[in-house]
Amino acid sequence: MTIADPPASPDAQRFAQVDELRGIAAVLVLVLHAASTFAPNALRHGHGDLLSRVALGVDFGRIGVVLFFAISGFVVANSLASPGMTLRRFAVRRFFRLYPLFWLSVAAAAALATPAPPAAAVAANATMVPALLGFEPLIGLYWTLETELVFYLAAALAAGAGLLFRPAALLAAIAALIALFAALMFGLLPAASRLEWQSMPLNLAFMLWGALFHATRFNPPRGTGEAALREWAPRLGAALVLAPSLFVLARYFHSASPDDLRWGVSYPIALVLFWSFCARRRRPSRVLVGLGVVSYSVYLFHALVVDLLARVLAAGAIPGAFASLPAMTALTLAATAAVAAATYLLVEKPSIAAGRRLSARGGR
Repeated sequence: MTIADPPASPDAQRFAQVDELRGIAAVLVLVLHAASTFAPNALRHGHGDLLSRVALGVDFGRIGVVLFFAISGFVVANSLASPGMTLRRFAVRRFFRLYPLFWLSVAAAAALATPAPPAAAVAANATMVPALLGFEPLIGLYWTLETELVFYLAAALAAGAGLLFRPAALLAAIAALIALFAALMFGLLPAASRLEWQSMPLNLAFMLWGALFHATRFNPPRGTGEAALREWAPRLGAALVLAPSLFVLARYFHSASPDDLRWGVSYPIALVLFWSFCARRRRPSRVLVGLGVVSYSVYLFHALVVDLLARVLAAGAIPGAFASLPAMTALTLAATAAVAAATYLLVEKPSIAAGRRLSARGGR
């Protein structure tokens, strides 16, 4: 099945800016995990924990994850808009883009886990949807990949129906998801059994907002009515996806709850970052672009690097004078970048190339 009436693709410079955002998102998630893990040790040796307090206070991790979700919406919409793209080709490319490196991550997590997880748990994690099979993820951040899979399916179906590139349809879907999320949060519908499922409608709405941003920038308008809609659709979509955060932020001024502050500021910061990077042309940072290219590897393996460094610290192999939060976070970033570069070159890049070759064979 060929995707009907796809829009034009963004140019290379725009994609470099998207890679910059990937790099920023990966670093934000890494900094949160590293700073929160190493803060107790830093305090024991007389160092400060400002980095940890800032990272936790505005939730660097959530900012990074929401950035990844918006980027996924943009990139998946662009992928489905590629000339000659079919649903089969899209599925094959996504599979080889995600699973081979993910399986390496699962194997590494299982090998480093203490105690060793049961074989059934490892097998369930290898599906990328362990929660659906009744198992906990070996690495907590795997939950985001489950959300990605749901979005890929929804986006492919919407593209096949010609709806993924229509701003009005995307706005309607975003509004429906935000209404569903509100109904879950206010108890109008039974709560989901897992937190990631409870928040999935909001996260999917951010992904659709990324697709909306793509559609309004690169899809030729169908008539004067859609041309007018293109001007304000991203702003209306932003208002919809940010409504829950703004509600919680308003509540924070009465509750003074740190959780309300994190919820209230992290989503708007992520959206502002995405918009500011993608809406204007400028020279991209080569360092951030490089991090963006290997960001999937960074995302999958940084938690394992943090765990290994925590063991090194516990063994006393790093003197206390060198165990400040900035130093340990920089060490984590450097070690993770090295691991990510290796896994990208050895696994991720060849897998992507294999997916492209296989998807080019055969038909629809």
